[in-house]
Amino acid sequence: MLYGIMKLQIYNDIGLLVSLIMSVLGFMLCVMLLKKQMHMSTRAGDTVCSAFGDGDCGKLLRTDAAKVCGDFSWSEVGFAYFISYIAFVFFYGRCTLLYILNGFAVVFSIWSIWYQLFHAKQKCVLCLCVQGMVMAGAASLFLTAEAFSLSGIIFEQMLLWFCIFTLIVIVVNKLSILISDKVLDDNKDESENAIKYDENVFRFLLKRQPHYDVSDEDAALCFGNRDSSLQVTVLSNPHCNPCALMHARLRKLLSRACGDICVQYILSYFSNIESNKVLIAAYVHNDRKTAEAIYDDWFDKGRVRPKKFMQDNGLDINGPAVEDIFARHEHWRRKTDLHATPTVLVNGYLLPKQYKVEDLIYFKDMKI
Repeated sequence: MLYGIMKLQIYNDIGLLVSLIMSVLGFMLCVMLLKKQMHMSTRAGDTVCSAFGDGDCGKLLRTDAAKVCGDFSWSEVGFAYFISYIAFVFFYGRCTLLYILNGFAVVFSIWSIWYQLFHAKQKCVLCLCVQGMVMAGAASLFLTAEAFSLSGIIFEQMLLWFCIFTLIVIVVNKLSILISDKVLDDNKDESENAIKYDENVFRFLLKRQPHYDVSDEDAALCFGNRDSSLQVTVLSNPHCNPCALMHARLRKLLSRACGDICVQYILSYFSNIESNKVLIAAYVHNDRKTAEAIYDDWFDKGRVRPKKFMQDNGLDINGPAVEDIFARHEHWRRKTDLHATPTVLVNGYLLPKQYKVEDLIYFKDMKI
């Protein structure tokens, strides 16, 4: 903008320069108004709008009187006006059209001030500041004007300005609607999440779910912190695709929780019980880190060829420890009559449908 002022020597015309500066300030104020209209908080806008205790910019902007043609807000019209006005100053300098635009803008500003102070009896401080910029800019232009006549109007300029103004108003209106809807959705999500991730809400919903007794002896296959207050039990099938996806999600959960959650597996099967024993043997005959790596490989691709996987990892599936855990899992499945895999339990309760396993990170220190 400074380059344009210097190149066009606008600084030689003090009245036009002041009018241009007022328009730039008005444009900045309209941006603040647009943000308020779109439910976006800005420190500068809030400071200006709260300058008087009874001023509520947002409330007034939502009234029908703050709409032009029923659809376009004062802030959108003001934004388009100042943008087009600034553009015409740089393209045409002090032209007759500027006087006409300022005249209409002053009339509108007087009506707006009257409406706020005497009809609505509620001030929009930002709006009043915008109207102050309009009047100051118009005064500087008219007080330094030389004689001009309407015959000097170039109607092509009027048509061009109207097209630019209308296009900007429509585009800004559509964008503001889209952004406003997005902001409202985000705010709604934040509000819902604030409720959702409240420990008391989670505890209440969790304890409304069916409960199944799960002991360390029932599961045996435990990863993470066995003494954690949050015990996640997963009924999983070694050949179930959703179970493979669930395993990957639980590994990420354990990583985010730095191992402070206990994730324990109880294994089901379609027909091949050897696959269950492969995973049990991997846990029984290896340290936890190695067992985790073997489980990752299994659910990634090893489950496609279980016998080769067993041989490659040197797993003995016939030991008494393997048979004991396999029998415990069978007993637990018959006792609970659970069949769907993966089934996720949190401290014995079915995970409520409002939550995903990833949400459990927010409750890792909670006492249930």
